[in-house]
Amino acid sequence: MSITPFDIQQGCFILKNSFKSFPIGSIHILAVNSEPSVEVPNIVVYYNGHWIISKNDGRFSHIFGSKILSEGLAKAYVLPLPDEYSTYMACDQYVYAIELICRGDVANTLKECDIKTIGGVYPTIMEDKIIGKVMYIDSYGNAITNISKDTFVRWYSVWGQKHDGEPQYTIYVQGPYLNLHSIHNTYSDVQIGENIAVFNSAGWLEFAINNGNFSKVESIDVNAEVIIRFF
Repeated sequence: MSITPFDIQQGCFILKNSFKSFPIGSIHILAVNSEPSVEVPNIVVYYNGHWIISKNDGRFSHIFGSKILSEGLAKAYVLPLPDEYSTYMACDQYVYAIELICRGDVANTLKECDIKTIGGVYPTIMEDKIIGKVMYIDSYGNAITNISKDTFVRWYSVWGQKHDGEPQYTIYVQGPYLNLHSIHNTYSDVQIGENIAVFNSAGWLEFAINNGNFSKVESIDVNAEVIIRFF
């Protein structure tokens, strides 16, 4: 799967939803905008049997989510910079890190470090709505958001308990003019050419057109705002 040049968010999204499908002990490299510096080094991260090598610029917030990072479930080790800087020094760092991983020497050789986190990755939960955004446009033009099925179901239940009834909701995509009123199970639930909202196989809210390109037809791109308002 190709990644758009310089698109860190896209790279993180693909890695987040794919690394768990690889065998335990796998080594993953996210080499998008990977040139390190003293202030923002490359790091080696170990989580749940997997190794990930990438830059410590906040991108691991996208890959792991807040719970894993806040609870310290991922361990990170900083990769030292060479004495002489080079535009392509990241490649040498990858080789060095892989050698250490394969020898089982990461913890003995590298210094443990904190993983930088950033905001704006997760949806905002308010009294009557969930505010998220489009994180990724796939090759079919489907727009995938940062609103998970778990988040939706949890807040749907909370709203219903507070108001003693079955919640209704409207999903607004990039403003008030494009809205949907239900989340379906399959694309075939709507007619060919119609917009649809579904939770995809990874559990993220996704917008699509049955047999069409949602992103192009509706002029939706990454970072487009998505609001689910309950009433």
